[in-house]
Amino acid sequence: MAEDRESRENEGSMYGYGLEEILPVVIYLTNKYTSGESSSVPYEKAEMLMEAVLYCIRECFTWNTTGVLPAVNSLSARQAYDKGYEYVTEKVKMARGLYDGLITDFEDYGCLNYRKTVLEGLPAFFLKYDIRFCPQDHILTLDYPDMVRGEAQCGADRIYSYLSHLCMEKRFLEQFDRQAVCRVLA
Repeated sequence: MAEDRESRENEGSMYGYGLEEILPVVIYLTNKYTSGESSSVPYEKAEMLMEAVLYCIRECFTWNTTGVLPAVNSLSARQAYDKGYEYVTEKVKMARGLYDGLITDFEDYGCLNYRKTVLEGLPAFFLKYDIRFCPQDHILTLDYPDMVRGEAQCGADRIYSYLSHLCMEKRFLEQFDRQAVCRVLA
C-alpha cells in the first residue's frame, strides 16, 4: 500500500506537480463525483479519483509529442488534467473509429473467443467506459490475445492499442482465403 502511494506521488511529480498541486484537482473531481453533496468518499473511491487525475495529466503530456504544449509547469495541474481529459475523450473517439472499421465485413474465422471479444466485449467498453471518473480502467479482460502480450497500458490507451492490433490482424488475414485461415486455426 505504501509502495502504491509512493508510486502515485512520484508519478504526479513526474511532470513537475507535487501532491499539493494535484490534491485540489482530486477535490474538484470528488465534488463532481458526489455532485457536491458530500466532501467524503470511501478510500477506494478517493484512490480511483486520484488515479483518474494522474492518468489524465499523463495523457496531457503523452500526447505532447510535437512540442505543441509548453514545457513543464507552464500549465497548472488543473489545466493539464483538463487537457488530458480532452485527449482521453479524443482517444476513445479514435478507438471507436477503429472498432467501426473492424466490424465492417467482420469475419471471426470460426474463433468463438475472437467473436465474443469483438462483438460483445468491445461494445461493452464503449457503453461502460467512465472517461471522467475512471479513465485508467479499460474494463475488459481482452481474452482474445493481440500481437503485444502483457502490454502495460491501461484505459483508453490499452483499448486503442488493442483495436489497432486487431485491425492490422484483420488486414493481414484478408489477404488469404477464408478456408485456408480456418484450416490453419483448426
